[in-house]
Amino acid sequence: MGIRSLLVYILLAQLYSAIWAVNAVPVLLWSGQSSSPSLINPLHKTSRSEFEALLSDRLGKNQPPMLVFVKDNFCIEDIKHHKESLQQLNDVGTLTCLTSVESALHVFENLLSYNVTQEDNIDSLSEAQLAVVQTNDLNAIPEIYSMIQESSPNLIVALTGKSCAYSSLERVRRAAGNKLSTTESLGLRIQDKGVLFYSNGYPRVQLNSTIYQLSAPTFVNPVVNKTHQDLSMNFSVVGDKAEIDKITLTAYFRLIKGYTILKHIGFRIDGKEREFLLKSKQDIYFPNKFSYHCGLDSIFTYKSESEAISIIISNIQVQTNATVFGDAYDCIGFMSIPIWTGIFVTAILALIMIWGLTMIMDIRTMDRFDDPKGKTITISAQE
Repeated sequence: MGIRSLLVYILLAQLYSAIWAVNAVPVLLWSGQSSSPSLINPLHKTSRSEFEALLSDRLGKNQPPMLVFVKDNFCIEDIKHHKESLQQLNDVGTLTCLTSVESALHVFENLLSYNVTQEDNIDSLSEAQLAVVQTNDLNAIPEIYSMIQESSPNLIVALTGKSCAYSSLERVRRAAGNKLSTTESLGLRIQDKGVLFYSNGYPRVQLNSTIYQLSAPTFVNPVVNKTHQDLSMNFSVVGDKAEIDKITLTAYFRLIKGYTILKHIGFRIDGKEREFLLKSKQDIYFPNKFSYHCGLDSIFTYKSESEAISIIISNIQVQTNATVFGDAYDCIGFMSIPIWTGIFVTAILALIMIWGLTMIMDIRTMDRFDDPKGKTITISAQE
């Protein structure tokens, strides 16, 4: 397998290289001419034991000399950027490319049957000798190989790295964090006794005409049973001049016929016994094993002659009886406002087109013409 075939592997492996562990690095292994080609899945992460077995199979019982080039930071992208220089090693023999190997350098350094040395200037290698060469320039590898290969024709060449330090762009489901999160940028994340609650910011409370911003919850108490699950949270109010110090919010979940319904959120000021039940402007319900998500502001309100209370929670996502959020049951259905707008505009354009086609089809052209040599055509009024 040549370096050109390797580039196809690189394009596929780059899609998945971000989610591999930091100590998992690529390994290029050039063995002798007699070795059979090795087709390795480019999306597969090779464990340390699997790589030890593969390397043992490549070395065989002859223990040929081995030259291992090691780069401090080595990733799939480095192979792509130096493809022209690595192309010169095609004549070495069969190429085996492993896009992600766990602890590859430790496997080379712990070969019991080899005498491992770490030198920068090596002229020749003997049987059962392994040289680890530190390199930062992959373009110099073909020249070093050519010099050593003259005295060691059975030389096996490997290229790997100590780590891959590219930033990780992991794509996973949103998972709940610790029981309490005090980082404002992460929002509110609660996971306790199977109750998951998330919002990208701490709740805001409007009491009559005054708005209070809440900080991270200081206490969380979930109550779970077969028919309902309650999540009680104690918040402190931000601001030294606030008239209220602490507020308790309680989310009341009800489990009914395979659905979870968030009917009310209880609101109670610390030090007062009365609790106000605030109701959402829209129904919040979702099937079991699903989570409820709403990217809009979820507003819970209570209004009486003397009190007007509102709670605003941004980008809420909740689920019960789970450790990670499942598929989202979104508050915005499929027939959203943009879709209705598109249908309405399309319908108007379709009516205009139908009316235009009808008018075109109703056009009647002349089907009778005068003969200049004959009698003039006379058309009566009845015709």
